[in-house]
Amino acid sequence: MQLGGDGPVSAGWAGAPNAMSDLPMHHGLLVYDNDDDFVDRSGSYLGAGTEGGEVGLAVLSQGKWALLREALGDAAVRIRFIDRDSLYSRPLDALASYSSALRRATAEGAPAVRLLGEIPVPGSQHKEAWTQDQLDAWTLYEAVINRAFADQPISILCGYDVREQPAAAVDGAFRTHPRVLVDGWENNPRYEDPAELVGALTRTPEALSDLREMPLDDDANDFSVRLRNELASLQAPEPQAEKLVLAAREIFENAVAYGQGAQSQRLGRVGTFIVWELSDRGRGFDDPLAGYLPPRQEEADGRGLWLARQLTHDVEFFTSQRGFTTRLWI
Repeated sequence: MQLGGDGPVSAGWAGAPNAMSDLPMHHGLLVYDNDDDFVDRSGSYLGAGTEGGEVGLAVLSQGKWALLREALGDAAVRIRFIDRDSLYSRPLDALASYSSALRRATAEGAPAVRLLGEIPVPGSQHKEAWTQDQLDAWTLYEAVINRAFADQPISILCGYDVREQPAAAVDGAFRTHPRVLVDGWENNPRYEDPAELVGALTRTPEALSDLREMPLDDDANDFSVRLRNELASLQAPEPQAEKLVLAAREIFENAVAYGQGAQSQRLGRVGTFIVWELSDRGRGFDDPLAGYLPPRQEEADGRGLWLARQLTHDVEFFTSQRGFTTRLWI
C-alpha cells in the first residue's frame, strides 16, 4: 500500500508554512470513552494542519472516519482516509508504510505529515481475544515509534477507545506516549524510555535442540543456494522460503562485514515455524531497538536488520557458546 499518493491530500504542499508548532511532541495519546470527545479532540488535531499544507492521514475504522469526516466539513477533502484493519495487519508493516509515506510527502514538497491512527480492535467485539504476545507486540510498536520518527517532520496522535480496547492495551499506550491530549496537551508521567521498554518486552530466546547443523559457504551466492535447497527439502512454501533466504543473506553479509565472519548455522522446524540461526565470531551488540528503526536514506547501517525484521515472523539476537547468534523465524 502506498500512502500519500495523488489526490486531494497533496493540495497546497508546495511553499506551505510548517504548521507543526502547535504540537508539543510528535507522538501523542488520546484516550476517550464517547464519540463527542473523539470528534472534538481528534478533529482539532487533524484539521489544524491542513490549512498549513501538511499531509493529513486518518487511519481509522469506517465508522470513526464517518464521524470525523462530518465534523471536519470542507477540511475532510484534504485528509487521506485509510482503513485501519488494512494497514495495521502487522506492527512492523505499519512502521514501514509510515516511513514510506513520510519520505514521499517530503520529497513532493510537504512541510510535514500529520497522522491520526487507531490500532486494531482485538477480536472484533471480544476484548478477551488479545493474547499477551499481541498486546506486547502493539505496545512495542508504539514504543518504537518514538525513536523511529524522532526529529522528523511527522506528528502522530494515537486514539484508544476504552469501549473497544482492553485495559491492558490502554495501559501499554500510557507507557509509550510522551504527551496526552486532554483539554490540551499534557506531559505523561507514565511514559517510559523506548529502549528500556522494548528490552523489557523482548522475551529471552530459548535453547532449541531440534535444529541441525548446516555447512557454511564463504560466498554469499553459494550460501543462498544451499539455504534455498535446504528449505525445499523441508517443504517450506516458496514465498516464505524466498523471504527467509533474503533475510538470512542480509544476516550472513552483516556477519562477514561486522562479526568477523560466520562460524556456524543451523536450520529446522519448531512447531509450525521454520527456524534458521547464524552465529558469528564478533562481540555482537545489546541494542533492544536493533532492526526496528526504519533506516533513513542517508544511512547505510541498519538496513540489513530492518529488512530481516520486515521479511520474517520474528528475529532474535543473543550470545551463546556458539557466538553472537541471530535467529530468524518464518
